[in-house]
Amino acid sequence: MENYTLNQLSYFYKLAEKLNYRTAAEELLISEPALSKQIKQLENAFSVKLFNKAGRNIQLTEEGKQIALKVGQVLREVDSLNQVVSQFDDPNSASLKIGISGNQFIYKYVHRLKKKFNNLKISIHEMETNMILSALKKNEIDIGVLYEDVSDSQLVTHASFNDEIVALDFSEDENDADFISSMELKNKGMAVLRDGYFIRGMIDDYFASHLITPNYQFELNNYQSCIRIAEEMKAITFVTTSYLDSIDVSKLNVLKIKDMHSLLKMSLVTPKEKSISEPIRELINLINKKD
Repeated sequence: MENYTLNQLSYFYKLAEKLNYRTAAEELLISEPALSKQIKQLENAFSVKLFNKAGRNIQLTEEGKQIALKVGQVLREVDSLNQVVSQFDDPNSASLKIGISGNQFIYKYVHRLKKKFNNLKISIHEMETNMILSALKKNEIDIGVLYEDVSDSQLVTHASFNDEIVALDFSEDENDADFISSMELKNKGMAVLRDGYFIRGMIDDYFASHLITPNYQFELNNYQSCIRIAEEMKAITFVTTSYLDSIDVSKLNVLKIKDMHSLLKMSLVTPKEKSISEPIRELINLINKKD
């Protein structure tokens, strides 16, 4: 077997993911001929054909599929090694990428984390649950916060705790109660998270169980937008109590939802094959304290 480089493995893995030379080359910031040359050299090194043409597209050979699985493991280990090495001199110089799905509770813990690691670069990405799971497995984010039990051999759950869905009523209807029913919601306009978010699925299931077709007037990407539109349009929206912890609720009409199983289990998850950095370990400790 001839020698091959880590770059060649990275190029192959990207092409195996995209199955399109142009798209893969653009994301790798190289030319298509250069990518093709690197793949050819890797095929020579392995003495196997990695891709077959399928019309205008390409597809992995059976050998290519097996090699792609192993290369993915290798690249994740290399990334994990790089993170460990980067923190030997100064853990503050590391970066932390967090994926969240319809919750904002993480912000108060991030604020505390920054006090300890003042130069830590933190980025937070609001994503659908399935996107978080995929990003964790691809090493695109370091930690995910999502609303469901995670049963996946490639992922590890570090903390679990409860949250709850509530309604925010911006309509001008008089209501002194602390609860709102499905029949009351039936006749109100609503601003909700778009399809794909776990919370949206819970709300859909609630109305379906009561044989109600909800009046979704707006479907949006985050709670901030839902609240802003609901306030402007005198409508209803739905958020979680963890989100309410991050905003001023003094002027909001927060209502519990009758007959809704609104308790949710929220999980803090990392990739199994990725080492836990010092900042991530501290974040897990902060959240597990629940104060």
